[in-house]
Amino acid sequence: MTRRQTPPELPQSNGFGFSVSEDTFGHGGAHSTNSFADTQHGLILIWLVQHAGFPGEGGKSQGVFKQAAIDSFTEQSE
Repeated sequence: MTRRQTPPELPQSNGFGFSVSEDTFGHGGAHSTNSFADTQHGLILIWLVQHAGFPGEGGKSQGVFKQAAIDSFTEQSE
């Protein structure tokens, strides 16, 4: 499920039910509800906001959340 199943000529990299990359896999849901597993850092992140649109810079909030979690938990493990 977490390995690429789509052909290389397609830009989307999908397994069975997950979007995948070399170090991550996840599933995007409706209204910004997403799950994301970072195998490089050993983290699973769940983003449950149920929001149809973000005003201003709000669209960057999920990326900021992911980076803050990675920074926080990787600092603790070092």
